[in-house]
Amino acid sequence: MELFKTDPLYKKGVVFLGNSITEQGDWKGLFPEKKVSNRGIGGDNTFGVLARLDEIIASKPEKIFLMIGINDLGSRQWEVSLILENYNKIVDKIRKGTPKTKLYIQSVLPLNDSILKGASYKNKADIIIKLNTELRLLGNSKCAGFIDLYSLFHNGDNVLESRYTRDGIHLLPEGYNLWAEFLKNNNYL
Repeated sequence: MELFKTDPLYKKGVVFLGNSITEQGDWKGLFPEKKVSNRGIGGDNTFGVLARLDEIIASKPEKIFLMIGINDLGSRQWEVSLILENYNKIVDKIRKGTPKTKLYIQSVLPLNDSILKGASYKNKADIIIKLNTELRLLGNSKCAGFIDLYSLFHNGDNVLESRYTRDGIHLLPEGYNLWAEFLKNNNYL
């Protein structure tokens, strides 16, 4: 949060919002022609995003790209129903506070259990798929859309491709490049 004070949000800019997966993306470098702000925080969850929305809403961004939920499922071990309840609160608060903002829900990424160190994150493929199914419905009904990054990053067995990760959860620069190209090629940015 202290870092955010030195990197204020752009009025009518683009915000990437989420946890460490978002935080580690060089969004300004990936989209140099856009007014992009990174509002990812390592270890964050849906409660954390909900608690820090006021600053984002006040900037009236043109677009928000939201990805949150893996820490809710992993370290917190929360039920999908609780995560969805928080997602609905996040969406409703953004919709009420800045109705012209295009809010995109991005899927939770797959994991690679063979290289994951944190045991609480292992064996989550089925629950990630379940959460993403619900997020697709929410994104397509109450938001500007749902962005399926899960399919982009899994290897066919619902496992994060090892060429895109060093630890089974976070992305390497090649992964962020793929993500950015996907957003550009599909006219999200």
